Amino acid sequence: MQNDDSKHSSVPIELETTPEIRKVIVNASKHAGLLMSAFEANRLGRASLAASLLWEYIIRMDWRYHDLLLAGEELSAIANNEGKTIRTSQLKLVDRTEAFHRQIYGTLSVLILFLSHSAPRRVVSHLPIFSVQKFLRYLLEQPELISYSEHFNQLLSSVKYRASLLDHPQQSKLHHWMTMGIPTETVIIHYVPTYVQPIDIGSSTAPIADVQYLNPRKPNFRPIIECSSFEVSPDPLKTQVSMCSTVVCVLEWCAGANDKEPDTT
Repeated sequence: MQNDDSKHSSVPIELETTPEIRKVIVNASKHAGLLMSAFEANRLGRASLAASLLWEYIIRMDWRYHDLLLAGEELSAIANNEGKTIRTSQLKLVDRTEAFHRQIYGTLSVLILFLSHSAPRRVVSHLPIFSVQKFLRYLLEQPELISYSEHFNQLLSSVKYRASLLDHPQQSKLHHWMTMGIPTETVIIHYVPTYVQPIDIGSSTAPIADVQYLNPRKPNFRPIIECSSFEVSPDPLKTQVSMCSTVVCVLEWCAGANDKEPDTT
């Protein structure tokens, strides 16, 4: 581990990650170090440990993101090769998608953990630390962070997706899923069929289409299968960018609040 210029927030330089994520961690660690600059003894130790966990979770998020990209590329290659079964590759994409969004949730949780040990009292006293969704809604209510609302909403979509379809399926309607390729990615569409019957595995990947109503990232999209409701997996790139932006902006915001008035907690 190596200390940054602030001397209080260590950056795990020996862990393998991309230059973009490394830059995010370095920038975030500067703000984290400012938050901890007046800490002593046990409080500094707890906050430093929480900071180290946060950087590790961000790096693991990046690993999960690239695993997801590779699964999508593999599925696209097989889907274009007639005669080869694609079911296993589809399920790999589902698995990598779930792992990525669970890691997003975990990273947000560790961000909250770090803030609970380091943020100024005027922030911590109002901070919802037991619910990631409430935490994101709290950020949406802060006037100083209004320019980041799109990022908070993107993360809220990821968190809700994880909660309703991945980790608590018993709380949702019984649904099936299909994959759909578009020029930029392959998405997963979870849908509640209007009737239940065996699914033709060979037709579970929809064709690429340029028209807007077949683009799952467009607001008027409808699946090409009859269903009573559906949900599209959140955009992983936008989610990754939003997570990185949120970590940096929230730590910077808290460091700024710390500068306004000495925190004696």
